[in-house]
Amino acid sequence: ALLIGGLYGAFDDTETSIGNTFTAGSLNLISVIDGNAGAVGDNFTINEGAGVDNADGINDNVTFGEVYPGASGNITWTLSNIGTLDGELTLDVAVYGDENTCTEPELAAFDTDDADGELISKLTCDVFIDGTQAYNDIALAMLQTNLDGYIAPLGAGDSTEIRVEWSADSGAFDNTVQTDTAQIDITFVLTQV
Repeated sequence: ALLIGGLYGAFDDTETSIGNTFTAGSLNLISVIDGNAGAVGDNFTINEGAGVDNADGINDNVTFGEVYPGASGNITWTLSNIGTLDGELTLDVAVYGDENTCTEPELAAFDTDDADGELISKLTCDVFIDGTQAYNDIALAMLQTNLDGYIAPLGAGDSTEIRVEWSADSGAFDNTVQTDTAQIDITFVLTQV
């Protein structure tokens, strides 16, 4: 009887769970810059930043040179979240001006030799966000006040467009701005929500 009992085995079953993986989502902001000078022949350049081309969005910028009374132009930033996670877009904006030197016409116009120059206060801007006008006829210097800290949702696969249209109004643009420079620095930050 013991021999016969030893010939039978117990039932068993085996299951496996192999290859359990974790894949991190992505949050990837791409900035593409574009722009236009208001008149053919105006000095306008899109400068490639640290990357290879405009599509990488790494510190690309626009230069408008030899701005004069009646000149105009625009800069457009298209910001896209090409990642898989929803994000929140924040802008960190700074506007700078420099007097550079005072030419004879500037001094004759009673230029006060303001260190920031007058160009940042005499260029006027309209700001559009996704085609809707957010600000109308503000001084370039006010971009920092109005756009710094701007926050908006930017979902995975979504894009937003920020457009600044500027003009040098002939009535307000005078000799006090000669040789002055103005600069806008914008840092776009996308944070997971």
